[in-house]
Amino acid sequence: MNYTHSKKNLFERNGYLIGKNLLNENEIIKCRREINTLHQTANLLIKSSAIEDSDFQIEPYLEKSNQKVKSPVLRKIENTQNHSELFFQLARHESIVSIVKELLGPDLILFRSTLMLKPALHGSEHAFHQDGAYWPIDPPNLVTVSIAIDESTVDNGCIKVLPGSHLSELKEWGHIAKPPNSKSPESQKTNDPNQLEVPLLPGSALFFHSKLIHGSGPNSSEHSRNTALYAYFNPQVRYIPQDGMPRSRSFPVIAGLGGAKDFEIKAQ
Repeated sequence: MNYTHSKKNLFERNGYLIGKNLLNENEIIKCRREINTLHQTANLLIKSSAIEDSDFQIEPYLEKSNQKVKSPVLRKIENTQNHSELFFQLARHESIVSIVKELLGPDLILFRSTLMLKPALHGSEHAFHQDGAYWPIDPPNLVTVSIAIDESTVDNGCIKVLPGSHLSELKEWGHIAKPPNSKSPESQKTNDPNQLEVPLLPGSALFFHSKLIHGSGPNSSEHSRNTALYAYFNPQVRYIPQDGMPRSRSFPVIAGLGGAKDFEIKAQ
């Protein structure tokens, strides 16, 4: 059986794939050091009172904890391509891009570059949702790659997926981040009997469809769960911005498109 064909078939059927050992130990160490550097940047933003208007987002439910913490406690960092050359280049890592090409084709554009951070003892729950419900791309056939920088376990809030749920229609999901032991309707959906927890060793990654229903539990452990997350799309899409969004956007080209640096997409 052709491995590439089998891999794509698995993704189309289940909505996700696991790629093991995509980063080596040295690359993982560099990523961890870079995350520490970005925390220092967040500290400077806090001191200058600029954190609220930045891509650096503080853990929203920190005040509900009685644990002593060191500042800052970040939930995520958006647009990492603007803050870190290392994490921008990680989006182009051959072991990652080669798999995404098999799923989307040779022309790849970077829609999202994010660090998802679940700090020890404080990382909030992410209720089940579909990324495509929040993104202005149609058809919503993006591929997201979540790369484990730290070991991702059930205790520290690894991703949970509902296999095959990418074949369902997009729904409205509301706010994703939830406080510990949330009783919200969105949170209760994480009790779905078909859910599958996806633990990952450092350097491995989860590839999943933007319509796949997924979430993650809180981090109740003493170990952080940091992941580098990238979402890719190909040029065969339409841009459908919501009210208040720009009528055109430019995204970095990761592969193909004749070597172009950026790809501009306009509302139709």
